[in-house]
Amino acid sequence: MPIRNITIEAIYTKQDEQIPEYLVIVFETNQGLYQVGYGHFYKATDINLNDFVKSDFLNALKSKYGNLEIVDLRVTYDNDMHFLISNKFLLILGFTPSSTTKHSINEFSVEEDIYGSNKGALSDFLELNKVALHS
Repeated sequence: MPIRNITIEAIYTKQDEQIPEYLVIVFETNQGLYQVGYGHFYKATDINLNDFVKSDFLNALKSKYGNLEIVDLRVTYDNDMHFLISNKFLLILGFTPSSTTKHSINEFSVEEDIYGSNKGALSDFLELNKVALHS
């Protein structure tokens, strides 16, 4: 199913019970809850948001860009998830190597100005594998 008209309203995270450096991530959208998995973005079931913390970085992005619609979703070979948001910026959920922990750290980053100084980020994004939306 293609991604259509899914707007991110909030992002919730909690620490993974088995690998503390990783996050369990749920997107609250205008079409319900979606969970981000390794190379997957799927409709969430049996999620209790009381166990999660609402991420605050999204507020600044909403103030700057307005509605945050997922236009396209792609994944790298090592499972970094890249979301093209409102054709304006890339929201990346990636793994950053750490010398102080056993595993890489799972965290969000943002690539802005993808039609200007960071146009290489958009070109790289378009080379990645598309992710199908699972309901």
